[in-house]
Amino acid sequence: VEQLIRNMVQVHLAKLTVNGEEAYYVDPPFDEQSEWLGVNGYLYQPFITGTALRALAHWYMMSGDANLLTPMRRMANFIMNSKYWSPEAAPKVVVGSDRAQFQGHHHAYAQGFLGLIYYAEVANNSRVRQFVRDAYEFSRNFGLCRLGVFGEGCSTGDMTFTAIKLSQWGTGDYWEDVDCYVRNHLAELQITDEDYFVSTIQSMPANTRVIDPAHETIEDVGSRNVGVFLSDSSHPTLIPSGQYISSNLPAAFMWTICCTGNCTTALYHAWKAIVQHQEGASTINLLLNRVSPWLDLDSYLPYEGKVVIRNKVSQKIYIRIPRWVNQTEVTCRINGSIIPLNWIGNYLDLGQVSPGDEVVIQFPVVETYETYTLKWKQTDFWKESVNPGNNWVPPANPDVYTCRFKGNTLVDINPRSTLPGYSLYRRNAMRDSNVAPMKTVTRFVEDGEATSQTTLWGAY
Repeated sequence: VEQLIRNMVQVHLAKLTVNGEEAYYVDPPFDEQSEWLGVNGYLYQPFITGTALRALAHWYMMSGDANLLTPMRRMANFIMNSKYWSPEAAPKVVVGSDRAQFQGHHHAYAQGFLGLIYYAEVANNSRVRQFVRDAYEFSRNFGLCRLGVFGEGCSTGDMTFTAIKLSQWGTGDYWEDVDCYVRNHLAELQITDEDYFVSTIQSMPANTRVIDPAHETIEDVGSRNVGVFLSDSSHPTLIPSGQYISSNLPAAFMWTICCTGNCTTALYHAWKAIVQHQEGASTINLLLNRVSPWLDLDSYLPYEGKVVIRNKVSQKIYIRIPRWVNQTEVTCRINGSIIPLNWIGNYLDLGQVSPGDEVVIQFPVVETYETYTLKWKQTDFWKESVNPGNNWVPPANPDVYTCRFKGNTLVDINPRSTLPGYSLYRRNAMRDSNVAPMKTVTRFVEDGEATSQTTLWGAY
């Protein structure tokens, strides 16, 4: 397998076009008329070269092949070329291209800056790190960042992935963003309720289009789609059937391979980042359920402000407490005995711990009502771009949503769309109950060995 990867790397490097201190795979000319789904002028350059750069940087981390550093540097230079980074509008005194501002296809640019952050890590390049941080913070202004609504499912996955890597590699602290994305739209876009998904399909008008049996099927649609991520991430309350958005679209839900691929990648990295371990110390970044070789974490959120940690081998444990929690109201018990609290920023430092210790952390769940205005039209096809195109006209009265949160978890949102479709945030149990439900499941640690049956608390 290693030799196969090395061969693939050499083939792809041979296909690079080198132009001075830049290198790229494709560089079509600027297209002034291009606004398909809001793509303005450029699309492929940051996307294609960014995905390739991430793969090469990842291989460098595994192989240490120093021959990759020069082509990677040139690829990064190409992606950061100022002609690709120009915002729709900016203050007169701001040079948007220096600050990674852009207009165009969100997912394409996000793949570009994901490649850059991997390169910045292997090259220890502070300028590139800052460029990606600027790009991420610019991107989070579009849609509803509080929920992870960014246009298409790929973008929700990209933003989650980017926030994790920026946080892990010390370019910023975006764990609160990750928590919001994972608990809300990243989770909602995935089909997990087969019965509801099938009933929603059955309620739609019959599709009269002739099915091509060589490429399509209508058999076992529900079970085949469990785990898939739907592609629309711009409608915060409901994913509508295509025909209700455009007469050119079929009466069906749309999902694409890329959205499922990018969202599952983000979900994996979020799961992986819940607990990180190094040299005897475990760091908990997200209060989500997780078993690991080092400790098991049971979270009662969003029902109750309670987290139970069962230590296995950790000598020290650091727990990030969410921003919405008042640190003065946190209590911590180890094996039933209350301990004094030591804080390092948002992280609770438990100090020395022993194998077999049970840690119980408690705090009040803060419930808030927040309003957000979404300028994207909910009668439009999903928005994949920070600029929806030259012909797009914003609504005179944008939708204003009232969001009810328990911590970072959205438990209700209004007004809800009246269009037929796949309803999101059907979270009445989370909204109405303050007692975490329990179920007995078999969970798995990283090495693939099943643990004994255990009690899993909460939903997230």
